[in-house]
Amino acid sequence: FYTKDNSPLYLHKYTENKKINGKIPKIPDLIIAIDDKKEILNLEGKTYDKMEDGLRDIKLFDVVEKEYIKPNYSDYKIFRGVVLFGGKKNKITNKDVIFLLDSEGELITSEETPDVIKRAIKLIIDLNKK
Repeated sequence: FYTKDNSPLYLHKYTENKKINGKIPKIPDLIIAIDDKKEILNLEGKTYDKMEDGLRDIKLFDVVEKEYIKPNYSDYKIFRGVVLFGGKKNKITNKDVIFLLDSEGELITSEETPDVIKRAIKLIIDLNKK
């Protein structure tokens, strides 16, 4: 994790002996700071068949957000989401799923997908057309 002044900060792994309110806090797979929009994206990656695990995991990001993100990015709005790989769906039906890379390699977004992710996907698609 990098602070706002670009200093690295180690995120401590939570284990069985570090439960909070009976649950082990989760660390997002990817934390993206979008400085021009003052937004943080906390993303959890899962295979399509593990989507429910990802949706459950993003509910456990509170500790990381409170201990690491808010002290360093207090004026940023925080979003949580799941990114999925696999499956044969052509539509995202859960608002907490940011995007899906299906088993055919198709990148699928939804109305809820943040613009920065949509722009990144467009860049990837455009690069592959060349």
